[in-house]
Amino acid sequence: MSPRHDRELAAEVDALRGDLAAIRGDLAALAGTLGEVAPEKATALIGRIGDAAKQASDEVARIAGDAARQVAESAEARGRAGLQAVEKSISERPLTSVAIAFAAGLILSRLLDRSA
Repeated sequence: MSPRHDRELAAEVDALRGDLAAIRGDLAALAGTLGEVAPEKATALIGRIGDAAKQASDEVARIAGDAARQVAESAEARGRAGLQAVEKSISERPLTSVAIAFAAGLILSRLLDRSA
């Protein structure tokens, strides 16, 4: 996933958060004027606003889920590419790989012996 795509997703999520904040403000304003509106109309209006808030919330959750899925897929692809590069390097130079592994083990054993 590219940094540009990350920024676009973040912008969309921020816009939806702004929309949710506006809806909350509208609900607060509505609560202030409920005494002036007939109770059945107020109930219907609150229901519609609640539905709109739920839709906006669902949309934010969907976008966040999509972004998380894309990040996970990108990380998985990078991990596979790294593993393939290591496997290729080992198959091209097996003796060098064994020597490096031996040296790393020797260094770790010396370090662990000193700390004990």
